[in-house]
Amino acid sequence: MNVDTQADLTPQNLITFLSEVEGFDQLSKEELEVLILPMISVVDYVPGQLIIKHGTMGSNLFVIFQGTIRVVLGVINDKPLEVEQEKGCITGEMALISNAPRSADIYAANQVIALVLDIETFQTLMMQNARICKAFARLIGRRILQNHIRSLESS
Repeated sequence: MNVDTQADLTPQNLITFLSEVEGFDQLSKEELEVLILPMISVVDYVPGQLIIKHGTMGSNLFVIFQGTIRVVLGVINDKPLEVEQEKGCITGEMALISNAPRSADIYAANQVIALVLDIETFQTLMMQNARICKAFARLIGRRILQNHIRSLESS
């Protein structure tokens, strides 16, 4: 991690960042500071590193703080179905909510810093906060629709 990135990882910067991320934007800055910040781990990934493996059970949600991830959703007609996502995207949430295996392989496309939240904390937040629950339901609905459209376009 370079010095500039370390400076970006101050509690205040993390709270400001999370307050602009879909789902977490439903919490006040005070709630982010008290409920989320103490539970987050910061993890660095090098280019090409596997972040999530298709078929495994999910135990974490990832918020991309810096960098780009490559999401490999599968192969259709011998063509990989891939999408890139950048800073501010959330990944891993579908497996946590559905309690189903991961539906994609996710790699760091470049140097990635992710904020990682474990399943227990995420599920507690969902049970205790209807605003977060609704926001993640919308996010997942949109993600399912986007994946369906991509699969239709690739076939």
